[in-house]
Amino acid sequence: MGRNPYTALLALSTVVLQTATTYAMGRLGFGYWWLSLLIAYCIGAFANHANYVIPHDATHNLIFRNKSWNKMVAIMPISRTSRPARLCSTGDSFDFSTADHADDQISL
Repeated sequence: MGRNPYTALLALSTVVLQTATTYAMGRLGFGYWWLSLLIAYCIGAFANHANYVIPHDATHNLIFRNKSWNKMVAIMPISRTSRPARLCSTGDSFDFSTADHADDQISL
């Protein structure tokens, strides 16, 4: 294990996938509500989960060596979620709480 810069590409792909799907479903209209539910269940759930996992990896600096690049990658998927959880990941306060979280995991 270690740093994986391809995670940034995955983050960008997830954002593009969700944006394109939203646009396409908006163009189809309300008559295809059933398709919206199916796509949300089959595709959207995985994309939404990735939108929370990727920023978590970025706060552990597991994407790039450069801390600023990791913060940019962390912000990108959070911008697509309906509820930006802990958007303060750009500040040092989240980095410290993430370190505490990692220490708690190690001490178990």
